[in-house]
Amino acid sequence: MDVENANADSASRFEWTRDVALLTNRFILYDSVKLLGWSFLAMATLLSIVMTATGELEAVPQIVAMSALATGVLGVLFLLVMALVFMNRFRMTMRVAESGASVDSASRVGKAGNRIAIVAGLLSGRPGLAGAGMLGKAQEHSSIRWDEVYRVHEHPQQRVLSLMNSWRVVIRLYCEDGNYAAVRDFVRVHAQEGARRRRDREAREAAKPKAPSHVGRRLALTVAVGAATFCVVATPFEFDARLLAACVVLTLAGVWTPVGRVPLALVALCVTIAIVGVIGAEGSRVRHLVPAEVLNGTPEPAWSRYTGWSRLDTGEWLRLALTGAGLLALAALQALGLRPRRPAARAK
Repeated sequence: MDVENANADSASRFEWTRDVALLTNRFILYDSVKLLGWSFLAMATLLSIVMTATGELEAVPQIVAMSALATGVLGVLFLLVMALVFMNRFRMTMRVAESGASVDSASRVGKAGNRIAIVAGLLSGRPGLAGAGMLGKAQEHSSIRWDEVYRVHEHPQQRVLSLMNSWRVVIRLYCEDGNYAAVRDFVRVHAQEGARRRRDREAREAAKPKAPSHVGRRLALTVAVGAATFCVVATPFEFDARLLAACVVLTLAGVWTPVGRVPLALVALCVTIAIVGVIGAEGSRVRHLVPAEVLNGTPEPAWSRYTGWSRLDTGEWLRLALTGAGLLALAALQALGLRPRRPAARAK
């Protein structure tokens, strides 16, 4: 194994470069299997949702099988790349300092491969290849501060230290025989100090007065917009559904968007007024039972003319009243957005 000598900087910093095994490294294999597993779940879930939404439920088992096959092929490619391209070795530079720990790729093959994938993907118009190269380039450097370290898993037999945040392993330090104990002790001390700083920071944040949350109010307004929209849909008259869709989108945007709240509410209110005008025009429009060509110039009888209002029965009048209530509610909700914001109260 090609291993460079470890350097210690006044017992406050360690830096070393070594070749890490790939195919015979249980940590590398574990991380690869976990990555492939999450990829399979994401692929199978998304495609199954699409098939279910399009009514092709019987295709879901085939989708799952295809996702498993694609994941298996990707796993074989991983193994081939590890064996043939990297020759079962990947050079890494690891640093442990007062500020935190970091791992950098020192493999010329890996760096060159990432950049070739980016250029080849862009030139060939294959975003997947370019994205894989960009992802690999982004992973050439990994670091973590001590106050971000929640757990340290020690593996003395393999001389590996796994530094975790609140939910995953961020970096693994592959130590050497000569520096494992010193690096382990350094990591223990600084991880405990980082945890203390994190607890102090969280205590200070908890002691600060909390600004009032508007999420509950906005959720309530969203429910109110949905109920009002349901009432408007009950109208006995037909009108362009795009008007109502624009009204709802603008109203919700005014509820949830802090910037531009007043202009959004004003435009939404204008659309609501337009809907009222369309429904009123539809109800007032005069219709003819007997076409003019049938009358052939003779005077049209009064009973032949009628309006939309005159043909409504009791149930349709109730639906129209429900529509009016929904439009009135939408207008009231939009008027709330036209009110000026109250200035925040100053702390005494």
